[in-house]
Amino acid sequence: MQAIKNNFDSLRMLAALMVIYSHQHALMGLFEPAALPFMTWGGIGVLIFFSISGFLITQSWCNDPRALQYLYKRLLRLWPALFLVTFLSVVVLGPIETNLPLYEYWQSSQTWAYFRNLIFSIRHELPGVFSNSPYPKAVNGSLWTIPIEFKWYLIIMLLGLIGFFKRLVGLWVVMGILVYIVFWKHNGPHESPRQWLAELGIFFMAGCLIQRYQYYWRPRIFRVSLVLSVVAILFLVFEQIYPAVIIILPMVSIIFGTASWVGVNQAGRWGDPSYGLYIYAFPLQQFWVSQLGVGSGFAILFLISLTSIVILAYASWHLVEKHALALKRKLN
Repeated sequence: MQAIKNNFDSLRMLAALMVIYSHQHALMGLFEPAALPFMTWGGIGVLIFFSISGFLITQSWCNDPRALQYLYKRLLRLWPALFLVTFLSVVVLGPIETNLPLYEYWQSSQTWAYFRNLIFSIRHELPGVFSNSPYPKAVNGSLWTIPIEFKWYLIIMLLGLIGFFKRLVGLWVVMGILVYIVFWKHNGPHESPRQWLAELGIFFMAGCLIQRYQYYWRPRIFRVSLVLSVVAILFLVFEQIYPAVIIILPMVSIIFGTASWVGVNQAGRWGDPSYGLYIYAFPLQQFWVSQLGVGSGFAILFLISLTSIVILAYASWHLVEKHALALKRKLN
């Protein structure tokens, strides 16, 4: 019997496109358009990623709570494409874009330090690469979320090993600690990677809790959605926008993702390029801004960048990622 397809592929692609659209502005020296008073469209896309990741990763652990197999599966998802984008950045993009003589580029310790991305110790710069661009701070500014994602994979494994998925009160304690860190200790959302660990963790844990309580909300989707919407509106009335987002965004994302809408549920029929869309986009966008210049205009640069991103993302899926994920079957 063929499994019913859901909408998660479409949702992941949408979240990736939100990030790409937002970054295109930043990489052209423009202000990123705000989706909310404190957050860009790209920021919302990242929150969607973490919400659905919390749901699906928790589901994966609960279906097969074996620590080594769980870690192996997670690395098979993250590492192959991360290796490819890191390798291509150093070996292909760097020599093309650096303003240094090639012998200096290859002799620089910064060049080889960039491979630390492969152990989730993110390095953003390559010597002389994009140094004259409107955004010279990073070759691939999207990678900072990858170590945070992996840390939450480890936390989920730890929570599973100590039995928190059987005693759900423990999960609420974790969520409470995260809320305390973000809203009381730091007084609201922040943007540094260390503080994002807790902030993104709220959305990851929201996805986790939604997965563990799905037996309750699935038969009562309308009533649960109505209650959450009312609570979110009350927060908005008192101008508490961020708590309203925490209440409503993960649930909306999961309800949409677990649904199966005709047409929408077919987004993955040619493969799942969502991870590739996310990690290959930034350096390709930097490349086209460097080559064509901001004078080419936003629309032209966005369309050219997006076309190349989609091509590389699908190529990565079919040539690398799906073959790596096929190795999961050997663990069953």
